[in-house]
Amino acid sequence: MNTGNVTVDISNVTVDTGNVTMDTGNVAADTGNFTADNGNVTVDTGNVTADTGNVTVDTGNVTADTGNVTADTGNVIVDTGNVTVGTGNVTVDTGNITVDTGNITVDTGNVIVDTGNVTVDTGNITVDTGNITVDTGNVTADTGNVTVDTGNITVDTGNVTVDTGNVTADTGNVIVDTGNVTVDTGNVTADTGNVTADTCNITADTGNVTADTCNVTVDTGNVTVDTGNTHVNSHVRKLTTHSPQ
Repeated sequence: MNTGNVTVDISNVTVDTGNVTMDTGNVAADTGNFTADNGNVTVDTGNVTADTGNVTVDTGNVTADTGNVTADTGNVIVDTGNVTVGTGNVTVDTGNITVDTGNITVDTGNVIVDTGNVTVDTGNITVDTGNITVDTGNVTADTGNVTVDTGNITVDTGNVTVDTGNVTADTGNVIVDTGNVTVDTGNVTADTGNVTADTCNITADTGNVTADTCNVTVDTGNVTVDTGNTHVNSHVRKLTTHSPQ
């Protein structure tokens, strides 16, 4: 069935070794789960949607070329593989978007989580044209990068954290209302835009905080660099630079 829908009201779509594939149509489960142990969940033109449940792939990919990957109350989970959207959104209302080893990639669209986390252990969170937005939760990449070419990285209540890698916004802003922007080994960089933390800290342990044409601003908190530089052409407020121990 290449043209049409795969719809499950109260049940599960499970593939041990193989693929769930739809060329034109939707893969939708109202109450249930999409699970692929060794394989892929793929939609060329359409949506992958789980209202109450999970979209889970152990070894494989969750891919929507023209459409959305959506979980209202549940999680989008990939152990080894990628969550990829060509033109559309990766959206979770209450739940998490989690990739252990792989990437979350959106070409033209958004990565949106209302209440939950966007997490990549080993890999990258990348949006070419669009936004990474979390209302209540965290954007975390342990080994990898959080990158937006044209758009914003925004967290209302939570943190943007990278252990080994970079937080980069080429044309846009890195904004955290209540929380921290933290990079252990790497850089926090905004080429054309702002790095802003209203109530929190902007911290880079080993790396740089750089804004080429913009501002680095902290209303209540600190801008801290342990080993590295703070370089801003325009404006810095509340700067604290520690010498290497």
